[in-house]
Amino acid sequence: MFSANGEILFSTDSEEIGQVNDQDYFRSVVMRGKNFTKMVRRDTRTLEGRTVTRDVIETYVPIFGRDRVVGAFEIYYDITELREMFGNIIHRSTFVIYGVSILLTTSLLISLFILSKNISARLRTEKVLAEREEELEDLIGQRTAQLSAANLQMEEDSRKRREIEQDLRVAEERYRALVEMAWDAIIIADADSGLITDVNRKATELIGRRAPEIVGRHLLSLHPVDEGGLYAGLVKNHYSSPPSDTLLYVQHSSGRRIPVEISAAILAHGGRRILLGIFRDMTRRMKIEKELQKAEQLRTASLLAGGIAHDFNNLLTAIQANVSMAHQEAAGSGTIAKRLEGIEEAVNRARGMTRQLLSFARGGRPVTKPVRLDAIIRDSAAFVLQGSGVKCDCEIAPDLWPVNGDADQLSQVVNNIVINASQALQGRGVCRIRGENVTIREDDRPGLPPGRYIRIDIRDEGPGIPEDKLDRIFEPFYTTKPQGTGLGLSSAHAIVQQHGGGQIRVETRAGEGTTFSVFLPAVPGPFGESGTASGEVDLKGAGRVLVMDDEAMIRDTAANQLNFFGYEVDTAADGETAVRMYKEALAGPRPYAAVILDLTVSGGMGGKEAAGILRGIDPDVRIIVTSGYHADPVMTSPREYGFDGAVAKPYRMDELEKAVKAVLAGRV
Repeated sequence: MFSANGEILFSTDSEEIGQVNDQDYFRSVVMRGKNFTKMVRRDTRTLEGRTVTRDVIETYVPIFGRDRVVGAFEIYYDITELREMFGNIIHRSTFVIYGVSILLTTSLLISLFILSKNISARLRTEKVLAEREEELEDLIGQRTAQLSAANLQMEEDSRKRREIEQDLRVAEERYRALVEMAWDAIIIADADSGLITDVNRKATELIGRRAPEIVGRHLLSLHPVDEGGLYAGLVKNHYSSPPSDTLLYVQHSSGRRIPVEISAAILAHGGRRILLGIFRDMTRRMKIEKELQKAEQLRTASLLAGGIAHDFNNLLTAIQANVSMAHQEAAGSGTIAKRLEGIEEAVNRARGMTRQLLSFARGGRPVTKPVRLDAIIRDSAAFVLQGSGVKCDCEIAPDLWPVNGDADQLSQVVNNIVINASQALQGRGVCRIRGENVTIREDDRPGLPPGRYIRIDIRDEGPGIPEDKLDRIFEPFYTTKPQGTGLGLSSAHAIVQQHGGGQIRVETRAGEGTTFSVFLPAVPGPFGESGTASGEVDLKGAGRVLVMDDEAMIRDTAANQLNFFGYEVDTAADGETAVRMYKEALAGPRPYAAVILDLTVSGGMGGKEAAGILRGIDPDVRIIVTSGYHADPVMTSPREYGFDGAVAKPYRMDELEKAVKAVLAGRV
């Protein structure tokens, strides 16, 4: 078998393999796609120059591939026996002819007869030779057809092999693309030696090294060195049984430890076992879980604060009312009045504490109106720092814009941050407060929409906040002080966020101090001072008033206050009783002039439901709602819920009096 350039690729004589046929007939005939056949006699040379010891027929058959000649077959067919038989026949015929010639003189007839007989034999021989030649041609045709079929099969096998190779390349590219695009780090290692053989892009990001720097390392090199005992066992077991209560880490090239979740499997590949490990970065998931925990803490704090504040406000209402009444009765007694003023101041501080708790509860939303902050900032800071040894350096812009806010809650914000500054200064130094107008543009501060803001900076020169505690300072109940409640900064943060999406920013430096910057949206457009009622309501108390509250102490206190102002008071413990009493009085000669309903009643009908029933019974009924949740929608918009007025607990004696008089006079 020859290649296209004449090199012998296969031969029954192995010594000929590699020789080159450079004869002219091979180039001009065979390699042009034509068969070539020649008879070679014994002891003569073939077309290749080879001396043969037998009579042969030398045949060349071209091999086609993709419409061109890619090689050729050379076939030698031995015809020695045929030629010898043919020669013998001729030799014998010649001998007979010579004999006949000698005997010709003897008998012409005999010679002629013998001659005719020999001619017949010769004809038969020629016929046999012709038949043999036809058989030889048929055999050559069969061999040629077989070679052509073998050539076609080789071409088909070659085509299939190319298709398989292409499919393998596509599959490998698809596998590599999938591995490289995976969200998790994929690390492949030898299962027996533990040496890494391949990594994907995510793995290089997770470890902080390029792929060539990782490949060849041991799996143990991925993990923290100081916990080698833990990871040695894991790697030995191919990560099959990671401890459920232990967080696993990989060591970043920067030294940072990254929490990971590891899944692994043993696969067979190329006659060896490989470990396929998937390393999932848990940093973001843990951060989300931490935020969810914070949110759950805040939700729990809100529920707890709401319940505590509601009960505490009921107590403060009774205390406040009794102190107010005692103050009225103690008029003229300076010592008693002074002591009562001290009690009232303590009650007012307690009111502030309940507002601080309500900042987390559903009822802690601010009751907003346009307010100016300059006086609030100065008064709050002065109140906190009074007698502390810390000086206050306060600079407020004279044209400070107003904000839409709750004055009491914003005062709490300043109070809580200044208290934090005072504690950081440990009773000495200066607390610097600045208030100014700022305009936030699109790229100035991320997280704040563009617009006009009030910025309040409260700075201390204390030791600063440690970096590991900085991200927790606004968590509810988190405190570093033994006497702290953990509500100061968290309530300030909640209040500021509830005021139009305001923000608190913190900047701190170790040994230099901390600055809290409060950003509150300013009121758009011109601002005028919020008005008050034109003139005081000065009506003498008269008529029957029905008070409904589930706390007996509140009912008795409210009744005493209203009795003091000249009203006749009846009380009810729940909405059902109040509705029944009102219906009975309405049918009698002396109906109630006004009804005071507690918004929430434990285990019974509350004020909102009772008001709807009373309004259906008597459209002209005058109803006041009262609640410790002063920012509840019913309290902020009482008319939308069927009430004529509202008074928030804990209320002073004069506040309750004004509310009743205003409702009876048709004013709110």
